[in-house]
Amino acid sequence: MPTHVLSLSRETAPAPASDLGRPICGGIWVEEGAVTCDAQTLTRGDGVFFTGASRVGFLQPGSSVLRFGLHRQAPGPAIRALLASAPIDITEAQVLVRMDRVRFPPGAIAYRHVHPGAGFRYLSDGQLEVAADDHVQQVQRGQFWFEAAHSPVRATASSDAPFSQFIRLMILPVAYAGLPTIDILSAQDKAKPRLQVTHRFFDQIVTLDQLGDQSG
Repeated sequence: MPTHVLSLSRETAPAPASDLGRPICGGIWVEEGAVTCDAQTLTRGDGVFFTGASRVGFLQPGSSVLRFGLHRQAPGPAIRALLASAPIDITEAQVLVRMDRVRFPPGAIAYRHVHPGAGFRYLSDGQLEVAADDHVQQVQRGQFWFEAAHSPVRATASSDAPFSQFIRLMILPVAYAGLPTIDILSAQDKAKPRLQVTHRFFDQIVTLDQLGDQSG
């Protein structure tokens, strides 16, 4: 059975930060405005790691954040702004929590590939066609999707948008710290130019039994 749950939630000022719930850890990305996470001030487009003890404060009316959370159990009703959750199985005592941003120029393709860890993606700009082996999804700005570990997928950016971009949090084996995770499945595709650009917000190695069980 799955041992943990990933969640994606959004909260907008002036709602109390406590309504974001209590994952044991994860990543916060500032969608609009400015916020604080513990002693750090973040503005639009910034991302940071957090633990269940972290506190988020809104500095401006209308500020909003996305929170990608890792829980030991399904998030409860305390997460008023929950968008989605998905069970995942973690068998190691340590994991790598990575949050990054992937930007595609018009028409760029992430050829059929896999990643070694599960995660949510949120499309902040543009449009993507996301093709898994059993379905094809047209993802619009403001929508999100989940990819399981080792799940083949191909992503094609719209030719009409100036760029397409998603924010992603994955739970990975610690051996990938500092390393790319994309594994393109076709040798022919591996030889093609990779046009998308990745910006890494953080790589954080987490020992799970050292984090208090503060799931919301």
